[in-house]
Amino acid sequence: MKSSAILYLLVIGLVYAQTDSLEKCKSGDTKCIRHFINEVFNVEHQGVPFLKIPSIKPIKGPLLSIKADKNSPVAVNLDFYDFEVTFNRNITSSVKGFGNQINGTHRIRLRCEYITILADYKIDGKVLILPITGGGRSNLTFLDPEIIITIKSEPLEKDGKTYMKFTDFKLQMPKLSRMITNLENLFNGDKALGDNMNKFLNENWSDVFHELVHPVVTGLGETAREYISKTLENIPYNELFKD
Repeated sequence: MKSSAILYLLVIGLVYAQTDSLEKCKSGDTKCIRHFINEVFNVEHQGVPFLKIPSIKPIKGPLLSIKADKNSPVAVNLDFYDFEVTFNRNITSSVKGFGNQINGTHRIRLRCEYITILADYKIDGKVLILPITGGGRSNLTFLDPEIIITIKSEPLEKDGKTYMKFTDFKLQMPKLSRMITNLENLFNGDKALGDNMNKFLNENWSDVFHELVHPVVTGLGETAREYISKTLENIPYNELFKD
C-alpha cells in the first residue's frame, strides 16, 4: 500500500542528501540503501521541492477497480474512488540490486505494522454465498503486511544522460496477519444488515483477502509504477549515488 510509495521513497532517500542525517549511498551498497529506506519511511515527508516531488503522506489515487469474476467465491464489482493510502512509521526493509548496472532485477522487501486504504466505494455482487450491495466510505486495513516490489529495468539514454527505465514492475503482498474491513452504508443504509455483513467479512477475512489481493495489489502497483517512473525520468541514475 505504503505500498505505492516504496520506490518513490527510495528515490527521495537517495537524492535527499542535503539533510544532516542522510548521505548518498554508493551504488550496490544495499546496507546503506536499506538504511535510507528505513530512515525515510520513519520520518514525516512533505516532499522535495527542488525535485518537484509532492508529499507522499497520504498516497493518493483516483480509482482502484475490481471486476467480478463469476468463478470466484468473492464475485463483486468494487470501486474505490479518490483513495488514500496511509501506513505507520515503524518500517523495516531489505534490498537487492541497485548496483552500477541498470540492467537486471532490483527488489525491495518491507514489513510494517499496517497499511490502510481509505476511500469512497461502490460494491455490488456476492461474497461467498451472500449478496452484497452499497456505497459510501470505506476502510480496508492490512495488519503486519509484507510488501515486495520487484523491478526489471534497462538504461534509457536522454540528453546525454542515463536513466532507469522499468521493463517490468510487480508489487506483491505475500504475507499479513489480518485484514480488517469496514464498509459504511451497505444495503442502502440498513444498519443491521450492514453490521452483519461487516462482521461476516472480518470473520472470513482470509478467504476474502485471498480472492481480492491480486486485483487490489495490482491496482496499487499500477499507481506506484506510474508515480515512481515519472520521478525517475527526471533523475539520472548516476546522480542517485555518490560514486
